[in-house]
Amino acid sequence: MVILAFAVCVGAIQTANAAPSFSLASTGGSLAFDEGSSATSTITLQSTGSFSGNVTLTLLVSPAGLACFLTPTQVSLVDSASSTLYCTGSAPGSYAVTVTGTSGSIVKTTSLTVIVSKPAYVTLFYYTLVALAIGSGVAMLKMFSMTTAPFEELFKLTGGEFTPPAAFLIIGDSGSGTSLLGLELTYRELSAGRSCGILTYDSFPSEIQRKMKKMGWDVSAYLENGSLKIIDCYSALAGDANVEVKDPLDFTDVSIRVSEVIEKSARAPVTVFFDSITAIFNSIQAKHANNFLRVLGAKVKKGGGILILAATKGSISEEVRSNIEAMVDGVIELTVVRYRNSTKRILTVKKVAGHHIFSNQAEFEIGDQEGIIFRKPRFAPISMWRRIRELVRIHHAKSLPTSEGLEHTKN
Repeated sequence: MVILAFAVCVGAIQTANAAPSFSLASTGGSLAFDEGSSATSTITLQSTGSFSGNVTLTLLVSPAGLACFLTPTQVSLVDSASSTLYCTGSAPGSYAVTVTGTSGSIVKTTSLTVIVSKPAYVTLFYYTLVALAIGSGVAMLKMFSMTTAPFEELFKLTGGEFTPPAAFLIIGDSGSGTSLLGLELTYRELSAGRSCGILTYDSFPSEIQRKMKKMGWDVSAYLENGSLKIIDCYSALAGDANVEVKDPLDFTDVSIRVSEVIEKSARAPVTVFFDSITAIFNSIQAKHANNFLRVLGAKVKKGGGILILAATKGSISEEVRSNIEAMVDGVIELTVVRYRNSTKRILTVKKVAGHHIFSNQAEFEIGDQEGIIFRKPRFAPISMWRRIRELVRIHHAKSLPTSEGLEHTKN
């Protein structure tokens, strides 16, 4: 018994004295997609031994032919954190991607295999399969070509329409369209006969109207009849003294103005779009900004409405971002993927409370007089498509190198 107690004590001391460090891991361990497409993997960091600090992430891809990047490339790690790995390839083949996390003298790595394949339809096997299933070889081309889809495609990704009361965060790369997505959601609510408010810290009201009109959304009538109210906090930040909101960082005053929008609405509940929260986090302590957002969210949701927050990735810390994501009911992330001379915009639904999400990612474009346009493959009936995908998956799985084979190749 004495020996056992001593061993337990020694183990406890060793655990307590474990050097602060962290672990690095990737979801799945591998990615597979067709050339010209893209895929993502989540890189997870976990603190060990009470480690806390900034971790810098870098990438090594071998051989050439695969474009990958991480967002963010630096995380503030206290307990756990994550970064998203994006890969797109134009040359079929097998690639090794190594992610390295560095904090001072601590260096950790994780690796994954990325398989880029030729589209399945280029082989006679798949051509025949689709031709037999559909009865026409021509239909195969339509099945695998891309087509456009209206804005309502968003709600297929989110598992249905947004259910109030709720708060959502739209966060994305600079130029990815976070403001535009929030404005299109706002215009959609106005068109459905619901009242809305736009709390702007990022643009003059005239710029917002001009931007919306360019997309085909004329809100002048809604402003005149009072169903839309723009609370201008940007003009004061720009130095204009003749404005309604004198101090945009006086959150008590701003909250009162939001309350007035809610109370004056004869068609409650109200949707409030906050563009963008980045400005307040760059001006005051994060805890005060967080408290303001909590109060604002409670105020809007109490009235049965929806609060939409917009933010730019990289302009707020990972800790702030994690706190906000935990606070809201849904998170939509927009990413700009640049490869050679092409640019893709990707929308990813990270969470929607109470909704079952079947497919959470889609490519989209932005067009004048059209707004956000989704792109998706044109395909045959879903049941047949699922059968084909399963056959493709089995065929690819048989042809993929095993982990032992890859290890042997490296050696």
